[in-house]
Amino acid sequence: MPHFLKRRNRRVAPAPESNGDKPKEIPKQPRGRAKTQNLCQQVEWFGFRNPGNLCYVNSSLQSLITLKGFINDIIMQVEVWKGIAEAQLIRAFINILILHRSTDAERKCQAVYVFKCILSKKNPEFQNQGQKDAHEFIVTVLDQLRNLAPLLRQEAALVGRKYRCPVEEHFIFKMESTRTCKGCGAQSSRDEEFSNLSLNLVPGASVQDVLQNYLKETDIDFNCGCGAKRSGQQSSFATLPKILMLHLKRFTYSRPMQLEKLHCAVDVFRELMVTSRQGDGWYSLVSVVSHLGIKGQQVDLHNFCTLRHLI
Repeated sequence: MPHFLKRRNRRVAPAPESNGDKPKEIPKQPRGRAKTQNLCQQVEWFGFRNPGNLCYVNSSLQSLITLKGFINDIIMQVEVWKGIAEAQLIRAFINILILHRSTDAERKCQAVYVFKCILSKKNPEFQNQGQKDAHEFIVTVLDQLRNLAPLLRQEAALVGRKYRCPVEEHFIFKMESTRTCKGCGAQSSRDEEFSNLSLNLVPGASVQDVLQNYLKETDIDFNCGCGAKRSGQQSSFATLPKILMLHLKRFTYSRPMQLEKLHCAVDVFRELMVTSRQGDGWYSLVSVVSHLGIKGQQVDLHNFCTLRHLI
């Protein structure tokens, strides 16, 4: 668990009473093949190796793998996408899902490289082996999966089926942006689709606080017909997604317009309440992606969290 996660209730086991009894002997750990077999029996999921700079790829894909509803929607429609050449990204993703339980490091590494190469055909910024932003990568994955939807709907209709885009079903939501004139109070609103929200970090705040700060009204320059030149603009949730992905921005511009890194800790709790036009919705924390790149004595943190709606 990343060090900036804070639990509200931390339980500590009581110290054993000293009654003069001889302490129990610690059982010896199995070695060799027996140790590997024992480990496989205890661990359901295994991670992926990070040759080169693949950590942003591995962490993003493993975060998606934890989303059971999203994964089930892809698998249940295998008859639609399995024979479509353009759907190779979906097939590569399902291959990674299958290999997640494997202990074959070479096959898993190859599967990740194949997925990255397929993604890079339309987004060449991910072709090289340099470090990339995990948030940009996972948004690109969702965008490419969603862009396949029109073709897959067309192909499904030819065989009497229907295709539901898993990204649209689980990630897409609408935000309402309302502008209010400071002079006459005239308002105008519009809805815009999102798959995630990027939030400015507030020192000493929790994710709930950062989200509320994003939803506050801000002043903007706008020339109204009444002659006023200032308006207030506020965003609110019009609809709620099944899966809410929040990106915490750790970069900001200082007054001399220089990029500055924020290293403050963020409190992340197990549950989050979000209000929308449809009513209140509760979300439970599913995963946190946090990149720690240590350079000398400095630790860089880039993170986002994924939350699942409690139905």
